[in-house]
Order: sequence, then structure tokens, then C-alpha cells
Amino acid sequence: MKKNIISTVLITSLMISSVCGCANEEEPVSTVSSTDASSSASETEESVTEESAEDITDEAVAAADSFASAVVSCDLASMEAVCDDGYTDMWNEWRCYLDFEADDCILTEDQYTAICAIRDTLTYSIDEGSVEVSYDQVYVDITFYIADYDTAYEDCATPTIDEFLTELESADTLEMEVTLCLREEDGELLCCNYRRTLNMLYEFILSDMSFEHPIGEHVTGEIEWRYASSETDGHACYEDPVDIHASLETDDSYEDGMDGVRCEVTYEGEIVFTSYDSRYCVLYSGMVDPEDLAGRGYLLPAGEYEFTFYDEDDNILASDTCTVVLTGYRPQVHMEWTDFDSSFLEETDMRNMTAISVELYIGNVGVAVEEFTAEISYNGEVFYSETLTGNVRVFIRAGADPYYPDDSTGEYFAAGEYTVTFYDEWGNIYGSDTRTIS
Repeated sequence: MKKNIISTVLITSLMISSVCGCANEEEPVSTVSSTDASSSASETEESVTEESAEDITDEAVAAADSFASAVVSCDLASMEAVCDDGYTDMWNEWRCYLDFEADDCILTEDQYTAICAIRDTLTYSIDEGSVEVSYDQVYVDITFYIADYDTAYEDCATPTIDEFLTELESADTLEMEVTLCLREEDGELLCCNYRRTLNMLYEFILSDMSFEHPIGEHVTGEIEWRYASSETDGHACYEDPVDIHASLETDDSYEDGMDGVRCEVTYEGEIVFTSYDSRYCVLYSGMVDPEDLAGRGYLLPAGEYEFTFYDEDDNILASDTCTVVLTGYRPQVHMEWTDFDSSFLEETDMRNMTAISVELYIGNVGVAVEEFTAEISYNGEVFYSETLTGNVRVFIRAGADPYYPDDSTGEYFAAGEYTVTFYDEWGNIYGSDTRTIS
């Protein structure tokens, strides 16, 4: 049964006062009786004080041990039993970090794993000789020990959870000294300065550590072939394609980027293209045998293409082949001229032009490449050039630039011949068309 420390101290004080008070009685007191009374009071004071001090130390150390044990295990329920009534609010603040099963937990699985690993390095020691009583409070010193998790995290070349756990095992140990304040409630000593103590000790829970996932753990090994015409023997088949779109498939849990990932495309035993840092790889017709690009109608040459995705350590993430079949179809390469309102313009409509908008098409498909160049000339002299990405479309407005050929009003393009030419990034001309503006 726990002793009431504060009551014990008060009882000691009353006993001493009672014994000493005998000398104040009105009846005569002999020298012997006075000496005897003083000796008796001293013996009583010494006995009671020693017993009280021992009780105080034992109970304070036991209370401190219960609190420290709950702290190093991050046991919220046990901590509540050794803290005063105000702890409930503190529990609600920390629960979303310490209770991974709670609905309002805000940690990722990796962060929770890291926190548990850091928690397991927590130990403590209690200085029993530090116990002090001041009014209605008791103080005791505790030293907590914890691995230097900050340095362990900083030493990770790539902060994956596995690498962090390895670094944590060899991390130095840090010391944190805490003076615990205990106050008696209903006959028990309870911690009353836990907020400051926990805020310091649990700083690792609030750290902004984030961890990367090796993409190899999340790839499905499959490649998605977009816009394929059909499938033969489990492989995609494209008929008369202008481009091939391949995508590396991952599971739904993967949210990190694709840094370090590359895709190599092989045609007839040679690497014809390599993409970097993306799950998407798009092969355009101009990338393969560009000298024969116009001869084959701006289509990819027939044959088998192999797409292989690698991680930054050259491990194969996924590899698959697709086939290109040319049916003899030659798509018409044409350019559509539209006005400011995107209305299609015939040759006879080129009058009082306030804007020139031209888009390149192969068949019914707008060309989309990594990089295209558009040039616009007036009466044989180039006055405008633009590098395009995405859809191959060029748009300019009269009066927007002093170098544009405007009429006297500056509102319309000047009359004359306008030629728009589109080049791919290898210098191949995909299309060129001339219109006369009157």
C-alpha cells in the first residue's frame, strides 16, 4: 500500500512540535526532565525524518520508473495511469502518431516502422539520489537514452526504410536529462510536467522523415501498349502507325517518381531510342531510319520492336515486344489552315486575315512529337520560327510583332504568299504548304 508522503511530512512536523512544546508548560521543569524531553524530541525527529525520507525516495523512484517505462514503450494507456488528470488532452494529441491502427493516424507505413525502430532504442536510468521535496511536489531526475536518428537518416544515400533501419543500428546514442515533477493525487504520486517532457522526448515522432520505395518492388512486369491495333500471340500489333506508346505498369500503392528509370527501344538489333525518368516511352516515326521517312509515308518501318525498362542499377523492370505491320496504306499528310475562330479555310477564303493558324495531320491523326519546328515565310523570306511540343500547330496574329508583314492598318496580314513548313527534330520536312493572302 502506497504511503501518503505529504501527510507523512506533516505528521513528522506535528510530532516534533508536540515534544518541544512541553517546555512551555507553566509548571516548573527540572533540568533533568528538560534534557530528557530534548533528547526524546531529537530521537523522534531523527527516526521519523529518516523513515519519511526513505518512504519519499522509494515512492518517487517507483512513480518515476512507471512513467519512464510507459514513455520508452510509447504506451499511451499506461502513461495515463501515471499522469494527472490533464493527460487526456495530451493523449489525443499524440494518438494520431503513436496508434497506427487509429482511424486518424497520419503516418505512412514506412514512417510508423521508423518510429517503432527509434522507440526501441529508448532506455532510461533514474538518479535515486536526486529526489527532492518542495512544498507539495517531489522532483526526481531521469536520463533518457535514444539513438541519433537524425544523423542516421542524413547518412542514407537514398532514404529507403531498409537503409534507414541499417544506419540506425550503428547510430550513436544521445542523452536527454529530465527532471520529473510529481504531485500527490488521491494518495498516489503522479507526473504533472509530462507535456514538456514528452514534447522533448517524442520529437522523433514529429520529424519529417520520408522514405523512397525501390520501384522494383512495385512494378508488375507488364507494359501497357496504348492505341495498339490488335494483339498477336500475346504481343501488341500496330498497323501503319505514326508512333508507339508504351507505359510501365506499377501497382496502385506506388506514388514515387521515376527518377533513374530509362526505356531502351531496339529495332533490328539496334537501340534506336532511349527515354529517361518516365514511365512512358513514345517512339515516333522520325526516330527510326529517318532517311526513308517520306518514302514510307511518314510511318514507322515494319518489323519487331522491343521496349525494355531499367531501374537506375540496370535491373530490368519490364520487357516486351510489339510488331509493326505496313498494309500499303499511305496516309495523306496535309495541313489545315484555320482563322481566328478556328473555322477551316479554303484557298479562296484567304482575305483580310487577322490570324494564321496551321496544324499538321497524317491521315486523320494530328501529329504529336517530342519536338517540331514551324517556319512561316512571306514571299520566300522566313519571318517567324517556333519550336513546338505536343500537337504540331502554329498560330500567329497580325500586329502582334513589328516584324510581321502587316498591311497599312496593322490589323491584317499584308497581301502576298505565306508558306508554313514543319520540320521534325531530325530536320525531316513533314509538311509544307503555301497560301496567298489577298
